[in-house]
Amino acid sequence: MGSDCSRSNPFGVVKVVFSPEVFERMKQTIGSVIPESGGALFGKRATIRSPLPYITDFVFDADAKCTLIEYEPNFDYLNPVREEKWNNHSLELQGVAHSHPSRCRPSSDDLECLRSMFSSTDIPFFVAPIIYSKFIGDFKLFCYLVGPDEHTPAYRVDYRIMNEEEYKKAISELDVAGITPYI
Repeated sequence: MGSDCSRSNPFGVVKVVFSPEVFERMKQTIGSVIPESGGALFGKRATIRSPLPYITDFVFDADAKCTLIEYEPNFDYLNPVREEKWNNHSLELQGVAHSHPSRCRPSSDDLECLRSMFSSTDIPFFVAPIIYSKFIGDFKLFCYLVGPDEHTPAYRVDYRIMNEEEYKKAISELDVAGITPYI
């Protein structure tokens, strides 16, 4: 599970929620190969504006341009996937997860790459998990939110794993507590 992150963030996010299938797929792909691999995260458009963004789909970027110190997404592969997810499933790109050999924060190159992607979207942030794969010890996930410009630093947030029913219950509890579930 995630770590406690009490620091507030400008996005109003309480926790990022991953479906069990997404979490397991990240673990089996990014988490089981050498560092600097990654993939795209997708979810329903409304949830990215929620205090609990819900990531429901993950696509491993098997043909990415990777070195021992850098993951560069393969946009020639991911852009058609992004279009297909939107057109056929109403799923929007909501972030990119990738692994690091050390350092649990997004690098300046990671931030630059993510921020360049904002020109094709109007979402307020990208979900940007950094993963430690089994090649450097135990699998670990550190979840960050990255805004559209350099004035907004990457914010570490807590995460949880929930199926759709658990997620709907958590959203209804937010509504009962007086927190707007979708902005």
